[in-house]
Amino acid sequence: KDQYCVKRLRKVRKDLSRVLAVDDCSSTYEDNYGNGILIGSFDGDEQDGELMLLTAYLVHIVDAPDFRKLEKRSWRERAQALLVGFQGRRS
Repeated sequence: KDQYCVKRLRKVRKDLSRVLAVDDCSSTYEDNYGNGILIGSFDGDEQDGELMLLTAYLVHIVDAPDFRKLEKRSWRERAQALLVGFQGRRS
């Protein structure tokens, strides 16, 4: 069986409404799914754009009062749409 580490977010902060755990393995935040953002694993590809997408998404949600209430399963698609919209405004 694979071993994994569960992130205990309450050790960081009691109020988790403004805390996010970013990881490529959802089981690491199994105790706090509402705080998790699942990202793809980095395989060394220099063209990997995952962190750029994540940055766009985080900038978009920064003012949300409670991150746990946000639907984050489709964060990547939302970030791609945001970047396309941003690039369209720059043209």
